[in-house]
Amino acid sequence: MAGNERDARRVLFRAIWSAIEERYQVGSYRDVKQHELPDALRFVAKWRGKAS
Repeated sequence: MAGNERDARRVLFRAIWSAIEERYQVGSYRDVKQHELPDALRFVAKWRGKAS
């Protein structure tokens, strides 16, 4: 994987993670409640946010 692609993935992951933290008010993916997991997976699949 080229450096630019690796950097782009890193930025994308951080942006998605920030959106999950905000939506579910958690500090770790492990803190997302089990009953919220299906919604969290749909949220990630449909996420169209911005990479900050």
